[in-house]
Amino acid sequence: MRIKKGTYRVATGNGWEETKGSYANSYPFYIHRHHSDKLWSVSHMATGYNIKKGMTLKHAKALVRQLKPFPLFLVPTIDTFTKQLEIMREQQPNKHKEMVTIIAQS
Repeated sequence: MRIKKGTYRVATGNGWEETKGSYANSYPFYIHRHHSDKLWSVSHMATGYNIKKGMTLKHAKALVRQLKPFPLFLVPTIDTFTKQLEIMREQQPNKHKEMVTIIAQS
């Protein structure tokens, strides 16, 4: 995964927003930071929503590696993500708890 400088898109309360900074793509996630920030964030590529922010690059890369096996992140929209998250919570509570723990500990 190579860090690049340029423009990337994130989702905000006002919709998609282009931001300048550093980023790396690691499907289905990207690691990024605004040009004035020192710490990194991990976001979901398809929806643009932030998964976790305020990490070192090392911790952000580790989080991406740990979350990649979860098929939940392969959904294309926020609506399907929300629906699949609820299904996971109900039908696979142990997997859901594992995923939430990984995010919380990073």
